[in-house]
Amino acid sequence: MLTCPTTACFNLLDTDPYFRLGRKIAYFGDGHEQLEDRSVRKMWVIPTMGGEFTIDRRFGFSDGVMGGNLWFMGETDDAAMEAAERAAQAVDGTPGVITTFPGASRRLHRKPAASTRFCSPARMRSFAQR
Repeated sequence: MLTCPTTACFNLLDTDPYFRLGRKIAYFGDGHEQLEDRSVRKMWVIPTMGGEFTIDRRFGFSDGVMGGNLWFMGETDDAAMEAAERAAQAVDGTPGVITTFPGASRRLHRKPAASTRFCSPARMRSFAQR
């Protein structure tokens, strides 16, 4: 969610119990996050390198099925992006299925440090140590 440009994350399933997901994600703001009234709801506003990310403070849940992440690799950046865009188009035509990155776009910045022990920096250690 945080890596996709111009996104906001809204809870559309009010259940009890619920997850306090917004608060957990807000820790990535390293003290710069704020709880604000937006869109007639309380939202966490988290600054990012590409603007801000907003997320509802609570999320309901129910049973369901979830997939995983895909990594598209190619001989060139353009070839990998084309593969990702074609995959997203194929998924868009499937009823009841959603993608986490609309149009296969994403923003990918890495944090070198974090202000809390339980919220470690977002990086792949195997590449960072080379």
